[in-house]
Amino acid sequence: MALILSVALFGYCWVIGFAVLGVLYRRDDLIRTVLIAPAVGILVLVYFTYVLSRLGYPIGSIAWPLTAALLAAAGAALVWRRSPLPGMRGLPYLLIVALAFAGSGWPLIIDGFDWMAHLNPDAGNYMLDTDRLVRQPYIGLPDVDAWRNQTDWASRYVAYPLDGIRTGTDLLFAWVVSVSGRDEPAAYMPLIVALHVAALCAATALIGAAHRFARLLSGALLAVAALSSVGVSLQLLGQELGLVCLTLASVLLLSPFYRLSLAALARFAALAALMMAGFVLSYPEMLPFLGIGFLIYHGLGVKELRRYWRRGIVAGALIGIAALILIAPDAFGLFKFLLKQASASTESMRYPELFPYFLLPSGVAALWGLRPYAPGGTSLLGENLAIAIGFAMSGAMAIAAAWMIYRREACAVMVVLMAALGADLAVTNSGFGVFKLAMYAQPYLMTTAALSVCLLLRVAR
Repeated sequence: MALILSVALFGYCWVIGFAVLGVLYRRDDLIRTVLIAPAVGILVLVYFTYVLSRLGYPIGSIAWPLTAALLAAAGAALVWRRSPLPGMRGLPYLLIVALAFAGSGWPLIIDGFDWMAHLNPDAGNYMLDTDRLVRQPYIGLPDVDAWRNQTDWASRYVAYPLDGIRTGTDLLFAWVVSVSGRDEPAAYMPLIVALHVAALCAATALIGAAHRFARLLSGALLAVAALSSVGVSLQLLGQELGLVCLTLASVLLLSPFYRLSLAALARFAALAALMMAGFVLSYPEMLPFLGIGFLIYHGLGVKELRRYWRRGIVAGALIGIAALILIAPDAFGLFKFLLKQASASTESMRYPELFPYFLLPSGVAALWGLRPYAPGGTSLLGENLAIAIGFAMSGAMAIAAAWMIYRREACAVMVVLMAALGADLAVTNSGFGVFKLAMYAQPYLMTTAALSVCLLLRVAR
């Protein structure tokens, strides 16, 4: 039942996302639309739960009406737009999705709702704030008696919105708890597995339609890559939603969207603004990656951009302004939280003693799944050989990324950006930052590797 719940969450979000894309997104690449649909559906849920909770409704009271309304609207949109399905072309990707669920969610089959992975202390914060949002609205008054008597630990999380702390993850989690009828510990792992698979699908969509085999290869690599699923086993619920946001935003915005006709560009801007609003609500810490990557990607195409610079600037400004308007009551607090997290990551959250994994030579092997990342783990290849192969693969990736940057591939832009940041974090002995970055980079490493290999071997498109 636990795995069924995870698959059902993924499927529901796919339907909602596919309907939204049918109305707002271009139709030149149906497989890409199919792949990013779950991520779009997830962020639609994040935003609408935010709006209703912000208006004063506990998620527990509106979860089912919202679920039914979105499903009805999606059905109407699919009928109206007559959105085509990929048919047999989508079957290989369906198999990759099944492989991803099996690779990261197999304990749901064995342990069911009792699976709690590594019991990360942060999971308790997510569960307690979710419990509050199920019963109370987004903004509420503190219950002084409950705080004093310690009778309701969840009530203290009423301070989260007041402090600008991101709560998109908690809102989505509250919706899952409400519609599933399961408590927070039971629903936690099914949700995080569904988010992981949605991020994998969105990352696969970074590769264009012209390279079908590279798409399939990257999806398969991500489904089985050891470090790709570490966020699941460590219960990093916010991070998994953050990767959904970042990979989806990379697909949408690290592209020549300014080439679209005015009508198509207006629809795209509406879609991107809604997705960016959900991004800021969910995991604003990843926004700098998108912002710098956006500048690098479009800077590489400056010759082409000269023809469309007015359209590009107007569309970019509209997306940013509309996204801020959609979250206007909390935008300032969320960006203040982003700055606070950025400052902490470079000053007080280095933790080289707790997270030495990628500050050691063995970390290079762990990056490519050749050995466990934790010290003391052993590699089937032997420690020295695994490290040597890891360095060789990293060197090959550097060459491949440079080649893909020349071809203006979005995945390579993010690889180069994260590699530069990783080098800086390693020099400053920021073990925690390098550890997190190694997980963030997996979608972009695997897509860049798959695309470069297929192009090098001239695999048929």
